[in-house]
Amino acid sequence: MKKTFLRIALCLTLVLSGCAQNSAPQPQSQANGQALPAQMGSSSQNTAAPVAVKANWGNLQGKIEGVYPAKGSKVLVVASQLSLYDLTTGEIVATTPKEGLDELRVIPFDGGYALVGQDALGGTTGGLVEMNESPEIRAVIYDEQLAKQEEIPLSGLVSEGEFLIDPQAIAVSPDGKSIAFATLQGLTLYNRVHKTTTRLIDLTVQDEETNLGLSVIEQLGFTNDGYTISFKAQSLDVPAVLSKPSFDTVGTVNVDGSNLINIKPEGYAPKMLISYPSKLLVAEDFKTASGRMMVMDSKSKEQKIYKLSGSQEGGNVYGSDMGRYFASSIESKDGWTVRIYDTDSGAMVKQENISNDGQDQYAMDDPMLCVLDDTKTCIVLLGRKQQAVDTKITTFSF
Repeated sequence: MKKTFLRIALCLTLVLSGCAQNSAPQPQSQANGQALPAQMGSSSQNTAAPVAVKANWGNLQGKIEGVYPAKGSKVLVVASQLSLYDLTTGEIVATTPKEGLDELRVIPFDGGYALVGQDALGGTTGGLVEMNESPEIRAVIYDEQLAKQEEIPLSGLVSEGEFLIDPQAIAVSPDGKSIAFATLQGLTLYNRVHKTTTRLIDLTVQDEETNLGLSVIEQLGFTNDGYTISFKAQSLDVPAVLSKPSFDTVGTVNVDGSNLINIKPEGYAPKMLISYPSKLLVAEDFKTASGRMMVMDSKSKEQKIYKLSGSQEGGNVYGSDMGRYFASSIESKDGWTVRIYDTDSGAMVKQENISNDGQDQYAMDDPMLCVLDDTKTCIVLLGRKQQAVDTKITTFSF
């Protein structure tokens, strides 16, 4: 009962004020990360010259609200409609009506794309979730030409009394056949083919050692070529101590529920998880960026912590579509400085200054970054959340 009370109290904290800070030891800690400086240099992978792009964003109608990696040289653009856009030709390949989803995630998979998000909340709560309600979260499945294949009301898949925490706590497998989602009760895998659900981690079981102290699973992704689910979580001491707050952990579990691993990296507070077939990118708190970035091997769990070029970097981080690079941005006097890093070496491969064109409202939100490996292209989007201004979109190669 003590752990149940702690988990309920932690959930209230997550909904109303964000995640707790890292402040307690975790007995499942693995190997220490290496403090490696990030220096200017060439990438250790994909050393081919950048592919020429012919982006003509004027072809798109309406305010651009988001740009997401698709496949190869293509991106998915959310504006007045959802468009599949080829950067090498500057042409719109396919379009479809956009979905009314907030907190949108775009997840490419073999044969199509999944859009996951939550319907806008009504009422006067200002976007906060009341204790007696939860956001309606759904997934929309498209083929490679943006023909809608299926709409899945994910909130309807949970048991009575459960609710989905956030679209970040949902992941789609590389083959598109499975969807993983987390609630306060644990981690569940949904099979799209057979329309069945399987509980992989059961947090209702009063067995702290079996669940390795896990309290709330907040973010999910697939790794290890789809055989493993990665997660970012809040965890508690084992045995739980009422006076100690939760702390941030990162871990994995196989899709059959076996081999659960939960890690508290020593001296590093994981806050954001980006998953790839063989590696995990783990960023620290965007509110208190420390100028560091962790790359973890998804199988061995070996950790490398890179020291980035700027002490305030690491808060706004985007991984590339295939995970060869990651991008970070920091605000400058007249706009933003965007840096591209190689994930294997930590070397900075490009720095680009993006002007705000004298528009102060662009500084109200961090820029959205979209990084493509094959074309070595970075797309920077400013002002997408500010309704009173037009977005600025800039493309550069690295």
